[in-house]
This record gives sequence, structure tokens and C-alpha cells, in this order.
Amino acid sequence: MISQEFSVTLKTIINPDSIHKVELCMGKIRSTLDIVLERTKDLTITDEQKARLRSQEWTQKARGLFQRFRSGALGADDLRAELTRGKAEYPELEGILKQEFVQALDPAENYRVIVGGLKDALGLDPTPYIERLEGFAEVLAGHERAACERLLSDLLNRGISGSAVLPNLEADQTWQDFKAGLRADLTRELLAF
Repeated sequence: MISQEFSVTLKTIINPDSIHKVELCMGKIRSTLDIVLERTKDLTITDEQKARLRSQEWTQKARGLFQRFRSGALGADDLRAELTRGKAEYPELEGILKQEFVQALDPAENYRVIVGGLKDALGLDPTPYIERLEGFAEVLAGHERAACERLLSDLLNRGISGSAVLPNLEADQTWQDFKAGLRADLTRELLAF
């Protein structure tokens, strides 16, 4: 149960009357560990699980490369070199990296760096992305004006009016849901390019 050497060491440290309790406790811990090891020794990962783990690993690597590029820590040439090395091990890396770039495109932010990365690092023509982002910004502005008018009309119907009254689109859940739907549609369209 417990090695003789360990038992002798315990006897010198602990009161001899309580040594039996310690030996039993250590035996239970060891037995629990043996049970856990015994139950897991024959477990194996299926090929599907291995593929999923590998995909998750490379997705994290792609995300890291994208974040380094976006922050300026990695230039387009360096990103292209990393991509070439990574594609040798995982051919789907380019698609994952493209998805990271496209999902980060936001017409409300400065998207020029990201579009530049699509062109310089991934070799994609940025024109359709830019055109779609600019078109989305125009459509979004039109819907935003209509939502503001709707909110002002609602406020007026409740007896709230005046030159200082401004609609709060950020607090309007209907607007937030609509905008999220438009954004999801935009991302799907951009991923299709």
C-alpha cells in the first residue's frame, strides 16, 4: 500500500499512534489515482475529434496572426510569409485567415488597414469589399434616419416634444436587432467574395 521507506519517514515525523490513520488516508488517495488512471488508459481521440482540435488550433493561430497584423506588429510581407509556412501544415489556413479579416470589416470604423491586408497579404482584390462597405454605410444611414423619425414620432405621441428632444437609437432594441441583422447580412455577402 505505502512504500516502506515512506512509512518509516512518516513514523519519525508523526506520532506513532496516528500513523495507521495516515497510512489509510494515503492508501485511499493512491487508490483513487489508480482508478482514474485505469479508467482513462484506454481512451483515445477519434479522427473527427483530432480534426476538430487541429481546426481549433489553427483558427487560434489565424486569429493571432490577424491581431498582430491589425495592431501593426506584423507587416503584410511577414503575414504572407507566415501564411505560406502555415499553409504547408494546414491548407485551410488561408480561408480561416480571410474569414478573420472579413469579420473584422466594419463600415463604422476605419477599414482601410484590413482591406489593405486582404490585398497585400491574401492577394484579394479589395474593390468589391470597399464598394460593398460604402454601399452598406449609405443603406445603414438611410435606415438610421427612418428609425430616428419613428422614435421622434413615438415621443411626440406620448406628449414629449421640443428642440432639445433627441431619439436614443442605442436604447432602442428594435433598431439594435435590425442593425445586427443588416450587419450579419453584410458579413455573409463579404465572405462570399
